[in-house]
Amino acid sequence: MDSRSSRVLLSFGAIAAVILAGVAAVGWLLFRPHQQQSLVEATGSGETAREVLRVGEDNFAGYAILRSDAVALELKGKGIRLEHRDDAADYNARIRALAAGELDLAVFTVDSYLTAGASFGGFPGSIVQVIDESRGADGVVAHKSVVPTIDALNRADGRIVGTGASPSEYLARLMRADMDLDQLPAEGWFVPTTTVDEAFERFKKEKGPVAFVLWEPFLSRAAADPDAVVLLDTSRVRGLLDVLVARREVLAERPEAVRAVVAASLAEASRCRREAGRAEALVQADAQRTGAPSLDAALAKQVVKGIAWQGTQENYARFGLLTAEQAAGLPGMEELVVRTVETLVRTRGLAADPLAGAYGQIFHSGTVLAVLQAEGFRPQGVGVAEADEVIDAGAALRALRPEEWESLTTVGSARVDPIVFARGSDELLPQGRTRLDGLVRSLRFWPTVYVTVQGNARADGDMDANKRLAQSRADAVMRHLGSAGVNPNRLRATAAPPSTTTGAAQTVSFRLGQFPMPPAGRLHEP
Repeated sequence: MDSRSSRVLLSFGAIAAVILAGVAAVGWLLFRPHQQQSLVEATGSGETAREVLRVGEDNFAGYAILRSDAVALELKGKGIRLEHRDDAADYNARIRALAAGELDLAVFTVDSYLTAGASFGGFPGSIVQVIDESRGADGVVAHKSVVPTIDALNRADGRIVGTGASPSEYLARLMRADMDLDQLPAEGWFVPTTTVDEAFERFKKEKGPVAFVLWEPFLSRAAADPDAVVLLDTSRVRGLLDVLVARREVLAERPEAVRAVVAASLAEASRCRREAGRAEALVQADAQRTGAPSLDAALAKQVVKGIAWQGTQENYARFGLLTAEQAAGLPGMEELVVRTVETLVRTRGLAADPLAGAYGQIFHSGTVLAVLQAEGFRPQGVGVAEADEVIDAGAALRALRPEEWESLTTVGSARVDPIVFARGSDELLPQGRTRLDGLVRSLRFWPTVYVTVQGNARADGDMDANKRLAQSRADAVMRHLGSAGVNPNRLRATAAPPSTTTGAAQTVSFRLGQFPMPPAGRLHEP
């Protein structure tokens, strides 16, 4: 073979070797992932979740329980995994995702579910659990040099600033609905911000007849201002609930999975109530997990004080699974929904009742809580005595000494249509009794305020007789409130000096008082 042929053969051999090497390399690259996956499968446990439930939420600390490692671990043992989806508190987007089947579960406040449902045109899910109740985590703060009391907001240029379509807006609407703020304009009195940060920045810059609704930790930061006054926080009012909503199809087809989620979160709520420091550690870890502002130990403690996670018994009571005596006066879901609808309609947050009176259509216990109760569910195991078995309905107000009544700070004046008496009489007319019954229902949601019933009479004729008439009218109203179920310890009857000859002299007024709010940093102490 000549040298030329030899060179050709060598060239072909080299090319073939390169091609073979390339094929081998490609084969290795293709085979390697499969080999690695086989190795992982041979040496790991793999995915144990048989089903995934997608949860719509935001980074509010009250939802930390649902995101906790303890809940994840308990559900893993049942083959369930929660997939958390943060929509930055866009409740309208959340309800649309629920309706489209992109979410299986979602968290809402009761008011946000009603307003989102009204906007969407329906309610694609049913409330299956009360997660928590705000007990100071939200509040209304103002500059005391301008707005020392809620009554000081009662003017044509008064405004309330807060995050729109959030618990802040509902707290503002609740305050307007229940307090005598008739001078506020019908429109434009609530000034929405996009975020709570924006509302906080406006508090720092604006001084005028304006109040600001904030949530923790911004509430405590604002309260630290020497000129700040906390007019109201949710430790003084009840019924601001965060609830878990299950898509109706999921609830009908996979009730066991929904029940497992509820049971796991109730168990963790119980542990947080029993074990010192657990709740604080939970919200600190959750802030890191969600990217929320970090919490030091002091702020974590403050945040936890403002959140009352609802236990098993509270949930049974809310959903009508306990007797009235067992429920210890805790308002049930229907009463809460009715009140929320009335508040939103009265303050024009809703044009009309989106449920048309069929309030039971948005909450359900039959395949979740009722089954847990029937099975004897205990969050820490059968036979274990624990704090979770006690309903936290709040302590009843004690009787006050005269000097203590005088030391109360004014919250505001209750909004009640005039309780009119016949001229010269202290007899309650039927219309007056009906209006007082509305006040009784309202006071169930303000369990920590004291009520001064102030009688009025005309400023002409015998002044001493007029003052006696004013006192007897106040006494008659106080007796009616007491007979209708208002704790008599909360009530005091007084007479105002006769000062007018108008129709206002024929009625009574209601002043709401409370012990002074604690200093900044201890906002939620009783």
